Amino acid sequence: MDPEEVIMGWKKMEPGTREGLLVFGALLLVILLVFVWAVFLRKPRRHHHHRSRHHSRPSAHAAAPGEAADAAGASKGRRWRRRRREHRPRNPTLSETGGLPPLRHEGPPGPPP
Repeated sequence: MDPEEVIMGWKKMEPGTREGLLVFGALLLVILLVFVWAVFLRKPRRHHHHRSRHHSRPSAHAAAPGEAADAAGASKGRRWRRRRREHRPRNPTLSETGGLPPLRHEGPPGPPP
């Protein structure tokens, strides 16, 4: 195809068709650029591996068969708490901050008069 024929064909189009093709072409260009960015230029996600502890099961000769089954069942659903780091102290309780009311020595109050 000759470039002059393309230019003549472009000039013979109606203005509305020409504008529609321009908008469609611009939209395709933006979609193509976003796709190229997503595939080639974006950093891959880093997968965080959670540390898990693997507990060894008690050996058969160390405990009786009934005890071994109980120990294996108990450790299966056990959840471990994290230890608090030294540089981050725990929050004080209400009694330590003075936020609790004084202790009452009598019983609960009776009905109103």
